[in-house]
Amino acid sequence: MAEVWCIVGGSDGRDRYLAEELIHTGNSVAILKNDVSHLAMLVNAYGDAILPIEILDEGDEALAEALHHVEESFGQVDVIAVLLDPCTENEIEQVSTSLTKDRAGFAYAVEVLTSSLPGSTIVIVTGQLNASKDDQLRTRMLNAALEDRLRHAVPFTAQNNRTIDVIYVDDVPARLNTKGAAKR
Repeated sequence: MAEVWCIVGGSDGRDRYLAEELIHTGNSVAILKNDVSHLAMLVNAYGDAILPIEILDEGDEALAEALHHVEESFGQVDVIAVLLDPCTENEIEQVSTSLTKDRAGFAYAVEVLTSSLPGSTIVIVTGQLNASKDDQLRTRMLNAALEDRLRHAVPFTAQNNRTIDVIYVDDVPARLNTKGAAKR
């Protein structure tokens, strides 16, 4: 069954990579960014399956308008994919805090998205494309720490009645194939 994904964050091409993987498995994709010009070729290649939305304002209204546009185009958003830029072990606590408690910047956008899209799943995508084996291992270990912290953030997950998955960017194709096979 096809899903509607809403991608936010990321600064290194992972948004494009994830969008293509999702579209290849029959899903529809909206990408919310402050600059979507690098996605023009995806629109040419995939047409109505992808919807890049440029958000220039940081306020609730701009985000709400973008979400309204996504839902008008695709219907209900099933998955919010948050592309997390690479971080160090020391930054894991800041990241988990910002995703669960802090009301500023990136975290605030995630909060607005999750409150506006109550039936959606949150997937946090970490790692770099074409990373070395050492970097992959380090990121996977950090993912485990981040996932553990997020799972224990009871007020956030219980309040929103949802789970938060953390996956490595290179694991996306396998996860999509597994999920697609399970739904058949």
